[in-house]
Amino acid sequence: MPFSTDSKKDGKKSPFVIISPFFFKQGARIHLRGDLQTALLITLMVSIWGTLASLITQLVLQNVQSLSESFYYAMANVYASQSVTATQQQQLWEVATKLLKAIADIPSSTWVAMFGLDALALLLTPILSVCSCRYYIRRMDGETPSLGEAVTGRLRIWYKSLGLYALMALKILLWGLLFVIPGIIAYCRYSMAPYFLAEDPTLSPSKAIAKSKEMMAHQKASYFLLKISFVFLTLLISLVQMFISDFSSVAAMVVALCADLLVNVYMDASCAAFYTTLGRRDGVETLVGHLKNQMRQMGADDETIASFAKSASRQFGTSAEDDTEDSEDDSDTDNTSDEDLLD
Repeated sequence: MPFSTDSKKDGKKSPFVIISPFFFKQGARIHLRGDLQTALLITLMVSIWGTLASLITQLVLQNVQSLSESFYYAMANVYASQSVTATQQQQLWEVATKLLKAIADIPSSTWVAMFGLDALALLLTPILSVCSCRYYIRRMDGETPSLGEAVTGRLRIWYKSLGLYALMALKILLWGLLFVIPGIIAYCRYSMAPYFLAEDPTLSPSKAIAKSKEMMAHQKASYFLLKISFVFLTLLISLVQMFISDFSSVAAMVVALCADLLVNVYMDASCAAFYTTLGRRDGVETLVGHLKNQMRQMGADDETIASFAKSASRQFGTSAEDDTEDSEDDSDTDNTSDEDLLD
């Protein structure tokens, strides 16, 4: 069901359409049927490197993190006190000594391995993310590519994938320095760039970002709602993890990872449905037709539906507006020909 608000354009009010996340989620569920296991493997392949790097870092630095928290609380007690006692100084010194010793006890090879794994995750995640985008685009098109096809589909443009994500991160960071909201807007604005690059590998990173900006000019609110709609599932997973952790921390972590994987597959497929719907002419035309049918079911008259469809076509950049303009141009041409004949 679409949401509609009023926006002014050329001094006139026209409905501004925000598409409900249900529309894209429904398409994702339909196209994921039949081969969910490959989608799970693709999403796992993308996220596993960052997850492994994070888990290993937490395990290795568990003692360091605990001592760091103790040192922070000791420092807070010192600053909160009007006069520092000898006991507080001694406590602070002992915690600082233990913290430095814990850091020194970690072998240099472990530090190298951790930084190497972080660097590997930083390099592989963008490359595999573009491959994942290509896979989910094909799934939304009704295809069922194999795992090998999904992995090797866009590996040859690995340098473009790295450049694209580096450029996106830089732009989002610069906008985020202004305030949180500009950063979120920038994230939504550039979110479709990996999908454009995945579908057309001849694009440069800057061109993919430009196409994403053009597509998302009036779709940022719809995309933001789509992403926010998964927050409830994430919170539910966190609550379940907290409940299970009372019995077994290992079981809680395994359940949380499996549930996160399923949610990520659902979200990736929904984002791909968002792209194939609003990033393509045929997808937009299908969406406008769907909105018109919903308005008919709601009892709207033909004039209202036609006006709404024209405004939605203008917002989505569909050819419906072009067809309308072409028909107007044709009528103007016909009128001009009649006038010439009269003259």
